[in-house]
Amino acid sequence: MQGAGIGQKFVLGPSFYEGFHNFASTRWVYDIPFAKENHTDSIDEARAAIDHIGYDLEGLEIGNEVDLYVEQGSRPTGWGPQNYTTEFLEYADFLTGALGLPEGPIFQALTLSSGAKADWSTYQFTNTTTKLQETLMNHTFVTSGVDILRRDLDYMKASFPEIQVVLGECGRYTDTQSSLDPSEGIFGSALWTIDYLLYTMSLNVTRVNMQLSKVFGYVAWHPAAYDGLQPEVRAPYYGHLFVGDFMNGSRDFRMSEIPSNDDLLAVYAGYEKNQLARVAIINYEVWNPSYGERPTREFTVKVPKGVLSARISTLTSPGGASSLEGFYWAGRTWTFANNGLGQIVQQEYIEVTAEHGDIQVSVGATEAVLVTLYP
Repeated sequence: MQGAGIGQKFVLGPSFYEGFHNFASTRWVYDIPFAKENHTDSIDEARAAIDHIGYDLEGLEIGNEVDLYVEQGSRPTGWGPQNYTTEFLEYADFLTGALGLPEGPIFQALTLSSGAKADWSTYQFTNTTTKLQETLMNHTFVTSGVDILRRDLDYMKASFPEIQVVLGECGRYTDTQSSLDPSEGIFGSALWTIDYLLYTMSLNVTRVNMQLSKVFGYVAWHPAAYDGLQPEVRAPYYGHLFVGDFMNGSRDFRMSEIPSNDDLLAVYAGYEKNQLARVAIINYEVWNPSYGERPTREFTVKVPKGVLSARISTLTSPGGASSLEGFYWAGRTWTFANNGLGQIVQQEYIEVTAEHGDIQVSVGATEAVLVTLYP
């Protein structure tokens, strides 16, 4: 394993490509090696990927992080954008013929355009350091990090509203950039994941691809034993579950951030058919069992006419912000032992009756709740 927890010398056999069938309806951009020009290997990889991904293939990315090629010794000194463009176009023509690809946009270049829908894609990683309240568990820190891209996102929305915007490789890391840094898998990272995904969604980002790896510390799961690490479901996975339930698979879904001017609070509203349907609340106050009793914050949610009740589901960990295990979303826990299927171990939700158009919600420190409204 090389620096920053990056694995190397992996062997991709047939079962790797067969694994694409486990993710039905997932859109894929497959990377074709470009740093080392081995056309035989590239064709073999691309063909295997295309055969198993099928219609879910969104694009083929030629190379990765090409701005590092000179530094890494893959290209000579002086190699730059014009050289890259020439090589890219030649390679794209070669792959199109060798693979029998259809006409139309299919190749991803740098971070500029991607796939059949000509998506615009970029990378973003956030250094949260190990100071929980100042970085990892701080709404202002999350939003300010994403706002680095705000000008680009606003430009795309105003100038090319038909083009989907994708954050193509995202994640968070600490100062150590090590897969063995325990803080990269703590429960607080589940709350960060929710906030990051929902905030980018509120800025009209179509999709966020969070980075996965066999060894990185901030990933949603470690799939297999490797370099002393055991397979496990990690805290960020619970953030994905929360966001999925917030969206609820609706094709008529809209959402927005509800500004709070509070570093330790993040609130988002979800709408279906232009009516408030769900509210997500994150209480970022850092809490660990050694602090004593977990404090709570009380909120009043104004609900539309006709809403009579709400179900309140909680994302929590008895071990607090720094916990590396014992995570629960809506009363369920997902582990390697239960094959990642989710096991009910706590009460799934509580029901609250609306009174005079209000729903009262209590959110513990280092917890997030999802308020789902019902007529």
